[in-house]
Amino acid sequence: MTPGTPNKARQPSAAQQTQLDAKERQVTAALQRCQDAAEAERRGAVALQNARVRVAVDEAEKRKTSERQVTRPDSTVTSSVSCSPRTLLPPNKKRPQDTQRPESDAPLPPAQRYLPHVI
Repeated sequence: MTPGTPNKARQPSAAQQTQLDAKERQVTAALQRCQDAAEAERRGAVALQNARVRVAVDEAEKRKTSERQVTRPDSTVTSSVSCSPRTLLPPNKKRPQDTQRPESDAPLPPAQRYLPHVI
C-alpha cells in the first residue's frame, strides 16, 4: 500500500465488484426461493387442515342424516295429526337441548368450536 492511496486497497476492483454483485443476486434469488417454498408449505398446511374440517363436517352430516332416517317414519305414510316433538315427550322428560351446558367460559378447542358433536 502506498502512502497516497490508503482507501484504494479496501475498495474492490471493477471485476471483483461484478463478482460480488453476481453473488449478491444469487443469494437474493436463493432467499426468495426459500421464502416462496415456506409460503407454499404454509398454504399447503392450511389447505390440508381445511380439507380435514370439510371431511369431518361431511361425515357428521352423513351420520346425522342416517340417524334421522332410522328414527323418522316412512315418508310415504302421512299422519293426519301434527304435533311438535316437545308434545310427544312426557312432562318430566327434558329434550337434549334443554340440558345445561358446562359453566366453563374457556374457549373451545378448534375442532369442538366447529364440530361440537365430534370429539
